[in-house]
Amino acid sequence: MDIPTPHDIEMAALGKGLTVTDACRIAGVAPDTFRRWRRGDGAPSIENVRKIMRAIEGAVSRVPGAAP
Repeated sequence: MDIPTPHDIEMAALGKGLTVTDACRIAGVAPDTFRRWRRGDGAPSIENVRKIMRAIEGAVSRVPGAAP
């Protein structure tokens, strides 16, 4: 399994009309945890990446006109 990069996560969130902060909060992961990872100040835990991606994948699109 390839671990999504911060950019991958940001693009997935945007595709659902979410910010990464929204996705982190839905997932129960502190947004600062993602920010540190994004800056290169640490590596993410696989569990936190999974939580964030599940939150994004489970989100109903907020983009007007997008398929749910």
